[in-house]
Amino acid sequence: MLQAKVSIEASPADAVGLASRGSGAVDGMESVLFTVWTDSNYYDTRLKGILQTWGKKIPAHRFMAVSDKRRGTPGKRDPGSLVEETDCPPHSHGKGACCKWAKGLQFAQQRMEQNPLLNWAFFADDDVYLRTDAIASMLKSHDTEKPVALGIFRCQDAQRNCPPGKEPTGLCGGGGVAMNRAAMAFLATGDKAGWLMEQEMNHCKKCGNWADIALSMVLKERGIEMRNVEGLHEQLLEEHAFREELTHGKPRLGYHYESHVNQLLMLHELFTGEKLLSEQNGPCADFKGRRACAFSHHPKDVPFRLAQSASAGGKRIIADAPIAGFEGPFRDDIPGLGDLGQVHTENLTECAAKCKERPNCRSFEHSPRPSKLSDVRGNDVENCQLNSGTNRCGIPWEDYSLYILKESDGL
Repeated sequence: MLQAKVSIEASPADAVGLASRGSGAVDGMESVLFTVWTDSNYYDTRLKGILQTWGKKIPAHRFMAVSDKRRGTPGKRDPGSLVEETDCPPHSHGKGACCKWAKGLQFAQQRMEQNPLLNWAFFADDDVYLRTDAIASMLKSHDTEKPVALGIFRCQDAQRNCPPGKEPTGLCGGGGVAMNRAAMAFLATGDKAGWLMEQEMNHCKKCGNWADIALSMVLKERGIEMRNVEGLHEQLLEEHAFREELTHGKPRLGYHYESHVNQLLMLHELFTGEKLLSEQNGPCADFKGRRACAFSHHPKDVPFRLAQSASAGGKRIIADAPIAGFEGPFRDDIPGLGDLGQVHTENLTECAAKCKERPNCRSFEHSPRPSKLSDVRGNDVENCQLNSGTNRCGIPWEDYSLYILKESDGL
C-alpha cells in the first residue's frame, strides 16, 4: 500500500497570500468538506484559479487539495505549498489519478473523524468552478443516516464494459461527487482504508484507469446508494445552454473543464459580483442583475463553448452536418482516442473520406475546430478520430460529433 504524508491545509486564502485566516466557517456550509484532486503541474494555473475564486473564503478545516508533491518553496505560501502530499505517481491521469482519488477519500475521512460537524465530503477535479453555497444547500436536502453518494452516474467505459450493463451507470466524477459521513466511514475507516486503495487500483486496472468509474465499482461492491444530482455536469457547457440556464435562474452547481484562471474569474464575477478581471473584452453573461464579461474571446478565457459560428484563429468554424453514407451527426462519443488513428483534417468531408479509405472503419468523430484539444490524460486530440467500433457511451465529448457508417455502405 502506498504511504502518504498527512498535513493540515492552511486557509486557501493564506495559501496565495490573498487574505488572513478567517475567524469562522462560512454561513450554512459548516457541514461540508471540499476537496480537489490536483497535480504539481497545475499549481500556478488550475489551483491558483481556485484559490483566487471559490476556494478563497473556505476556512482551512473545510478545504484540502490532494496532490503528488508540495511546491518546494520553504517559507512561502504559493499555490501548492500546503497541499495534502502523497507518493502517488505524478503527472498521471491514469494510475496516479486512481491513487490520488483513494488517498483523497482517506484524508477526508481523517478530517471527518477529527471534526464531528462535517456531514459531507465533496470531491472535484481541479478544473471545476463550484458554487459552494448552492452545493451546501443541496446537500441539506439529502439524508445523512445511511451511506449515500451523490453525483453524475451515467458514464461507462463501453469498450471494457465498466461498469457492466447496457446502460452507463458509472460515475462521471470530475464534475463533482459528494459522500456523506456514513459512506465515508464505511469506505475509509481504519483497516478499510487499505481495502479502499486496493480495490480502487484493481478496478482502475480493469476499467482503463478511469478513477471515477473505478470508484463507482467500489461503491456498488460496498452497497452504497448512488444518486444522480441535478445541477452537476461532466462537460463544458455549450453557449446556448449556459445562457439559457442563467436566464431561467437555474445555474449549475459546478462548471467542469474550466482549466484556465480567466474562466474561473469570469464565473466568480458572475455569481458573486466581485470584480477580478483587469480587462473584459470577451462575451458577456448576466445573472440576477450582475453582468460579467470574459477577458477575451479566446476559448481559454471563456467559461462556455462559444457558438460554432464564431471564428478561431482567423478561420470560421462551420458546424458539422449530415454526410452521405453515414448516420449522424450524433452528439455522442466512443470512449478513448480513435483505435484506428487520429488525424488532422481541414473539414468534415475529408474526415469522412479518411474513414472510407480504411476497410475496417465503422465510425468516426469530428470536431469543427481547427486546433488540437487535450483529453483528461493530457494527450493531444486531433479533430478527426477513426474507429473500428460503434459502441457509444451516450455522452458527447467537447464539440465532437459522431458518425456511424450505414450498414449498406459497410463491410
